[in-house]
Amino acid sequence: MKNKIQKICLPILAISFWLAVWEILAWHIKYDFILPTVEDTLATLFILVKTKNFWISILFSFFRIILGFLIGVASGVLLAPLTYKSAFFNSLISPMMTVVKSTPVASIIMVLWVMIGSDTVPLAIAILM
Repeated sequence: MKNKIQKICLPILAISFWLAVWEILAWHIKYDFILPTVEDTLATLFILVKTKNFWISILFSFFRIILGFLIGVASGVLLAPLTYKSAFFNSLISPMMTVVKSTPVASIIMVLWVMIGSDTVPLAIAILM
């Protein structure tokens, strides 16, 4: 019984804690365009959920992520045997893989957003990851 209560209560307490931190920071900052309150964010979300463009945007983002994943898997399946069999190809690909693995995803997202625009970033990130 104690285990069940912990499984239910701990996530609720953790979420409540972070929502409280968010709310306190939003009150402290006092600029909605930098950090809106939880209430303002939820109100805007409920407004957006009712619009067709919101769902179209979600659908296209989901499609681009799935397409990027499939391209990434296909690239991995094609490149893995080449890098395994060829020392030259392995040494050619290795530096790029090291950079992608060691760079935070948020940094890659920001660079790609500036370079290629926001529409293709989910596709590019899914391929890289």
